[in-house]
Amino acid sequence: MMICFGGVAVLTCVVTIRAAGTTESLAVSTTDAASLSLDEAVRLSLIDQPILRGREATIAAQEAQAIAAAQLPDPKLSTGLRDLPINTRDAFSLRRDNFTELTVGVSQELPRANKRRLLGARLNTAAELDRSALADDQQMVRRDVTLAWLDVYVAEQSLSLAREMSRLKALQLQDATKDYENGKSAQADWYAAKVD
Repeated sequence: MMICFGGVAVLTCVVTIRAAGTTESLAVSTTDAASLSLDEAVRLSLIDQPILRGREATIAAQEAQAIAAAQLPDPKLSTGLRDLPINTRDAFSLRRDNFTELTVGVSQELPRANKRRLLGARLNTAAELDRSALADDQQMVRRDVTLAWLDVYVAEQSLSLAREMSRLKALQLQDATKDYENGKSAQADWYAAKVD
């Protein structure tokens, strides 16, 4: 369900919280909006926020890449066949031909330690940059939720004020009617109270 106030959409949301193997559902509906505090709305908005989860995953990946980049790369194993006959009577035989070679090799790249350290530092710096962007995204979500909550709050308070004014106007009209019937006020006062 969606409610719009001042161009800001407020969604009715269902949040599932999992802790220690238990699942607890927390539903926030428009009827409960009056009891939903600003702090609670902000807290709920930061749970399972896709943009924030994506940023956190990027940070974790960059930190893992930084660790890997600062170490030596994995050694590589290579195997192969050379001069294997395929079109003679000894085709695909490893033992009948003297020229067939089986090769097995291990190779290891050895980049300089300084290069590895700098690459790891660069990736750590990128992770720190994304961490700052995550903080900015969290502030943006908090701001948007606060503005939406305030729009709803202003609308609710305006409606409450309008209802109270209507009730007071009805009481004022009742009093003016009784005063007119008892001869305590003029007909013009009664009409003025009725028109207001």
